[in-house]
Amino acid sequence: MFGRNMIIVFLICCIITIPSWADPVAESAKEISEKLQDALVSVRIVLEVRKSEMTVERLATVIDPSGLMVMSLASIDPSVLGLFPSSVDFQVKDITIILPDEKEVPAKIVLRDTDLDLALLRPIENLEKPLAYIPMKGGAAPGMLDQMVLLSKLGSSANYTPLAVPVWVVGIITKPRISYVLNISPDMSDLGAPVFDIGGTLVGFVLLKVDVAARASPFEMMMRSGGFDILPVVLPVQEVTDVISRME
Repeated sequence: MFGRNMIIVFLICCIITIPSWADPVAESAKEISEKLQDALVSVRIVLEVRKSEMTVERLATVIDPSGLMVMSLASIDPSVLGLFPSSVDFQVKDITIILPDEKEVPAKIVLRDTDLDLALLRPIENLEKPLAYIPMKGGAAPGMLDQMVLLSKLGSSANYTPLAVPVWVVGIITKPRISYVLNISPDMSDLGAPVFDIGGTLVGFVLLKVDVAARASPFEMMMRSGGFDILPVVLPVQEVTDVISRME
């Protein structure tokens, strides 16, 4: 009986002390999300394709209180992927930013960089008040299998619920420029999302790396094995700031 009581006491002590063993990455993800989640916005894009309209919602990250934001160019204009015949013409008819309070703001593209899959957007008119934003500073350089935190947001069907996702660097591409491969889904859902190290320093943004040869020959790309000609990667923040500096 004494031995059983000791075991019970030991288990109770373990339960009581569980909070002190909290995962530091989870704690970091929670802190980053609480601080910066409002800098992520949904963008509603109306495209005209062959005289028909289609509407999609994509993610963008605000990088300046004036409303300047980073997006994946492919998430606005799929034609840059080279997967469609030249006869399929995508025209951007309307872009609307949906702010965290669900206020809608018309926007426009102010920069397109096909090589980086980078688009910069800005509200058409001056905003009544500054937006929450993620400063373009830091530039952490993670190593192989380092753990990161990806911030994202679900769409309207899920009430724009914020997400904070622990991820790992599973590959580092060095040419033609540094970019980081994460263990994330290869779909469009995370494009435009910011990625941080566990200390909260911005690493970069999830954009697409597109093989130039594949863009020129989509049929050949589809026939290749592996499916790595179009790949979501983290483009370092310095690459984005360099593009912005050339714009100004």
